[in-house]
Amino acid sequence: MKFLQVFLVCSLFGFAGCLTYQSSWEKGANSPQTKPVEGRWKGTWLSDANGHTGGLRAVASHIEGNLYRFEIGATFWKVLRASYDVNFTITPDGEKHILSGEQNLSGLMGGFYTYEGRIEEGDLIVKYKSKRDHGTFRMRKVD
Repeated sequence: MKFLQVFLVCSLFGFAGCLTYQSSWEKGANSPQTKPVEGRWKGTWLSDANGHTGGLRAVASHIEGNLYRFEIGATFWKVLRASYDVNFTITPDGEKHILSGEQNLSGLMGGFYTYEGRIEEGDLIVKYKSKRDHGTFRMRKVD
């Protein structure tokens, strides 16, 4: 019974967030993809803690200075979807960009997360950590 309750709650929250996220993803197709950070990204996530994996998409937009918002859409167990926003501080470093961020997601999604990574040659690789999970996001810029 508990699994069913968690599934229903996640589905309801995920559905509401997915509508906003899908709109952002579609709008991102119309924006220029020439900037190294802004635009659409697509790839996968992998939990080093439990081996779970899934699809991952993101739309990055510039907020101000070195601050960028990534609207992220992820799949879990091939059928569940979740979306959330993460603000990253991104600093150019030669040919690459170094990024860091943190986000307090709901308890159902794992709580407080920290992120560290880089963007290099159109690839975004981010290590994430929370109290219950840690792993990697790997995404490539979508033209």
